Amino acid sequence: MKHYTDKELAGRLLAKRCHNSRESLGYFASRNRLRMMLSLALLVILFAAGVFVQSMLFCGFLIGLAFGVFFRDRAWRDAQTAAWSFYSQVIDWPKVKQLAKGEPAARLDPVATG
Repeated sequence: MKHYTDKELAGRLLAKRCHNSRESLGYFASRNRLRMMLSLALLVILFAAGVFVQSMLFCGFLIGLAFGVFFRDRAWRDAQTAAWSFYSQVIDWPKVKQLAKGEPAARLDPVATG
């Protein structure tokens, strides 16, 4: 799992803010393009193999899998978009800009109880 730095995450937040929570075609970002194309190629090869051996059950499974992944990701994106109006109000934007520039920001202390 990739560990993001505060600077990278702050930059992504600022990009989301500029695009009003919609990341510009997140699937087609240059860093994910190769991974997406390889996944699509594998799916097409498996589907072609299923058609070649006349296994409609396997082809149906692959089509269902592809639709399931698409709808899951779309539902996640819609939920993030719906919550963005709240997130954009509670985020401390000056601190995010400071982190995006690479300047250290004071860490928040855990909420004191009592």
